[in-house]
Amino acid sequence: MGFGARARSVVNGWSWFVLLGGLALVSACSSSGAAPTTTLPATVVVVPAPTGFVSEPTDPVSGGSTGALTYGEAGGADCSGVDPVKTSEAMWISSQLRLYGSNPAYGDDYLIVCVTKVDSASSARTTQEGIAQRYMGKTSGLFGSTIVPLAVPNVPGSTGITLGSGPTQVNQISFVKGSYVVFVVGASRQASSASAIQQYATSLATQEYAALPTG
Repeated sequence: MGFGARARSVVNGWSWFVLLGGLALVSACSSSGAAPTTTLPATVVVVPAPTGFVSEPTDPVSGGSTGALTYGEAGGADCSGVDPVKTSEAMWISSQLRLYGSNPAYGDDYLIVCVTKVDSASSARTTQEGIAQRYMGKTSGLFGSTIVPLAVPNVPGSTGITLGSGPTQVNQISFVKGSYVVFVVGASRQASSASAIQQYATSLATQEYAALPTG
């Protein structure tokens, strides 16, 4: 998988992973111990990779595995709403992470879907607040005024932003449905694919919303 070299540094408890060549992302470190992995109920669907993309076994940002995550792993991967301050281990039930990349037409561009189930709809709303404060808020210092809102009309209550300009662009979408919290990322590293990757991200969010139960 050609994501390029990565550098990692820790600043005020945050791990900053820089994908050398232009794209920078932030991933939160969790200090909590890992709980046993719990698989999401069989009725829950994590939408598959779009045509041409491959479901990758590892997350190039955190370096960890995709698939079912422990509580500790979820806090350090691209399920960044799993914040031990906002989402305690008692509230958390399960997280599933997918990373879709290796599409020859899009080079190092990639898509992320993370679905987290918590113990109630109230906990889900709290978890989404963690995403806004912990992930989306932190990136404002990195991208500054290049942050613009990203609407996902078919996903009620969704929060979306597009970061960056020029060839490097990151789209982030989060939403709640019942006791589920979803975080979607679409990252492009070439201007020619920025619009397409944004459309893939919003489409994945829409599909995931439709696939999840309301409970």
